[in-house]
This record gives sequence, C-alpha cells and structure tokens, in this order.
Amino acid sequence: MQVPTVVIAGAADRLVNTRWHSSLLAGRLRRGWLRVVEGAGHMVHHSASHQVMAALHQAAELGWARPKPVERAEAASPRSPAPTAG
Repeated sequence: MQVPTVVIAGAADRLVNTRWHSSLLAGRLRRGWLRVVEGAGHMVHHSASHQVMAALHQAAELGWARPKPVERAEAASPRSPAPTAG
C-alpha cells in the first residue's frame, strides 16, 4: 500500500493484543504507523473519537503532501501531427 496508513488501537483492548497485533500490522505497512490511545478499549473509535479523527487528519495531510509521480511522455497519436525538425 502506497498511501499513509495509521493503525489506531486502544491500549486497554481485551479482544486484541494491541502491542503485538497492531504494531505488527503497522510495521508491515510501507507508510504506516501505530497510534495507541491510552484508556481506550476495542471500540476506540467510539470511546476516543477525537483522538481517532486527529490521527486520520494527520494521515490525510501526509497523503496530500506526497510528491506527485512524474508523468511519462505519451507517444504521438495517429491524429497528432509529426514533430518537425528545426
């Protein structure tokens, strides 16, 4: 995945081992990082919505800041005039 990705997890999650599962996932992403919210559990997006939104906004800003790819020169189409020497 080429886009910035943030893995957001609650430190008090009792269903998923946040420190192991979430850090493993974030570490496998090329442009990913882990945001652990202290005091939040498995439903971190409900209990800490402000922190979740802040992390998403940060990822979005990084995505917009990414340099645009260099466009390749396209071959002349049959309808295009041939380049002239000169």
